[in-house]
Amino acid sequence: MVFELKPYTTEFNEQINDLVYHTVHTICGQFYTPEQCEAWAPKSTNKAVWTDRLEDNYSIMALLKKKPTSHTYVLVCGFASISAEVPVYLQGFVEDLLGFPRAEVPNPEHLSLVCNLTYLYVGYFCQRVGVGSLMLTELEEHAAKEGVRAFITAVPSVALEFFSAQGYHKLQASPVEALSQNIPHYVMGKILPPPPPEKVKRSRYRDQY
Repeated sequence: MVFELKPYTTEFNEQINDLVYHTVHTICGQFYTPEQCEAWAPKSTNKAVWTDRLEDNYSIMALLKKKPTSHTYVLVCGFASISAEVPVYLQGFVEDLLGFPRAEVPNPEHLSLVCNLTYLYVGYFCQRVGVGSLMLTELEEHAAKEGVRAFITAVPSVALEFFSAQGYHKLQASPVEALSQNIPHYVMGKILPPPPPEKVKRSRYRDQY
């Protein structure tokens, strides 16, 4: 299996939509009820929603190549995205993650040092071949070069083992509701390894999103 990381483009929205639906209902269906899976990844989702969700953030795809020497890509194996905007329900964990005393209102400067991992999906047909870790490493390295110090994300229980293996730790159990079905998620975070000093571009990072 030969795949390559590429920036997200809208031409793959239909494949991304199918990947999310079938992966959630196939892999996550072993751990959640059919109602929870449908709430998480409804069959009726319009493929155009992925433009709104991915285009304004730093988003990448793992594309399967037709053959090792080919420049033709035949299938989306996975995709991932980060955002400079930390959602309100995660902001209360930022101080803990960075090692500061917890505050009722997070310090804006601290918030600017943390990036939200909004999506990381690997297709049900290419699990455990390194796609997820490759995409996550690319996102972490990109963000660290732009001055980000940590990632925060809400992780479903089915993905806890993967994120723990990548150096993420639980900040607190945090139930997150998808539509009408309560699907337990855990808030997890990771301090990113610093890049070489000459590659840090702290002042430009937030303008890219």
